[in-house]
Amino acid sequence: MVSFVGLDYITGSARFTFGQLILWDGINFIPVTIGLFAITEMIEMYISGGSIAKQISDNKQKTALDGIYAAFSKIGLLLRGSIIGVLIGMIPGIGGSVANILAYGHAMQTSKEPDIFGSGNPEGIICPEAANNAKEGGALIPTLAFGIPGSEGMAILLGVLIMIGLVPGPEMLSKHLDIVFMIVFVLVIGNIFATSIGLLFANKFQRITIIKAKQLIPVILIICLIGSYVINRHFSDIIITIFFAIIGYFMKKLQYSRAAFITALVLGIMFERYYHISVRLYGYLFIFIRPISLIIFLLTIISLVIPFVRMKRSKENEVNI
Repeated sequence: MVSFVGLDYITGSARFTFGQLILWDGINFIPVTIGLFAITEMIEMYISGGSIAKQISDNKQKTALDGIYAAFSKIGLLLRGSIIGVLIGMIPGIGGSVANILAYGHAMQTSKEPDIFGSGNPEGIICPEAANNAKEGGALIPTLAFGIPGSEGMAILLGVLIMIGLVPGPEMLSKHLDIVFMIVFVLVIGNIFATSIGLLFANKFQRITIIKAKQLIPVILIICLIGSYVINRHFSDIIITIFFAIIGYFMKKLQYSRAAFITALVLGIMFERYYHISVRLYGYLFIFIRPISLIIFLLTIISLVIPFVRMKRSKENEVNI
């Protein structure tokens, strides 16, 4: 419903705007995300006090090498997260947020310890970060092969290529294959540099997590609100950020999934747009008469049913024990 705020894609009529002109363009994804996640955590930190993490003794202090070992000890999860990132990156317009959320959900569903997610389970970091790093490689495929940007970064790359006289598409893969490989190598080298810098300063950055909340919160709040404002330079985005920060706090307290909310917000507009296109082309029963859409529909139903079947079996096993 939040993704439908603004002008209707088909009729052009205003929906859920309550007479406010600032809502005609819809609700931007970034202010909502900043409010739901960043500021919500700041509110909870302010109420609970303390810092992001507790300071531990030196003999238990983890190093960057421990992080590398943790990642490669879960090599299967690392590879699956990378595959998720590549596949999601190949789908134009979805972006990295969906890849992160899907990878986190996959890590939780396949973990032997799903109950400790959110309290320090490294699996909840390894899989989403692998997907986040892999998505740009996948996004290169539709960008270079078809001229369809797979993400915001690829949209910028597409604009740069056009500015210098290169038109992405099938011809680019045949006539300018050297440039395609150069872009791929630059992406690889960029990841190597980013990883090296991260490992070099990891021990310094971790000290931020033990700064007292009363000193850290004002700085983060200012950065968050500035980030919300500079996107469109509308004061209304700051109001939206604060509004969804309050909603996010109560969602977390009542154990509602903020990730599911963001996923629906990102995909809602695309869902509506392509739904209307499909209805016009194939009719209202297109899901059941088109083979690909029917397969996706059945896979969706199966993915929704499996958790309930597992839950029922686990309860039956507990009763038998």
